[in-house]
Amino acid sequence: RNRYSSSTDTRLGQDIPAAREPEPVERLLTNLGVVGSHIEVTPQDLAGKTPGSAYFALSFLVAKNAGAMDWWFGTEISATAEGAQKLEYHHIHPQATLKKHPNKYSKAEINDLANLAFISGRANRTISDRSPGVYFNDPDLPPLTPEELAAHFVPLDGSLRDAAAFREFLAA
Repeated sequence: RNRYSSSTDTRLGQDIPAAREPEPVERLLTNLGVVGSHIEVTPQDLAGKTPGSAYFALSFLVAKNAGAMDWWFGTEISATAEGAQKLEYHHIHPQATLKKHPNKYSKAEINDLANLAFISGRANRTISDRSPGVYFNDPDLPPLTPEELAAHFVPLDGSLRDAAAFREFLAA
C-alpha cells in the first residue's frame, strides 16, 4: 500500500509507538487504514509483481489457505519445514528455459508471481530446469491432480506449459 513512499519520519512516528501497544497488529492495521474497510486485490494489482513485492508473502498465504501441498511428496507446504522439505519458491516455467527462448522474456516476466509456486527443495530439485510440459508429464513421477495444481493457481490448460505460450500462461 506504499505507506512509506512519502513522509517516512511521520509514518514511523505513528507506527513505532503503535507497535509497542498491547494490541500492536490492530493499531498498525488501523494506521494503514485497513481496519473496518474492505480490501480487494484485483488481477491488475498482481500483474507484474515479483518476489520483491508485498504480494509475495500474501501469495504464500493464499496458496496455503487453498490447501497447496508439496508436489509429488504429499506434505503440506510450510514456512517452518526443514531439510529436504524446506519451503522454496519454484519458477513453474524455469528461468533457464525462458531465458534462452526466442520470445525474449524479460526478467520481470520470468519472476512474475503468476510463475511461482511454493514447493519443497526436494520437489524443486526433482524439476531442475525442465519445462512444465516435461515435468508434469514425467512417467517417473505421479501425476498431479487438477486440484493439486489449482491450489497453486497453476493453469490446467496443457498448451500453456510450453515456453512459447508463457505470456498466455501468466495471463491465465
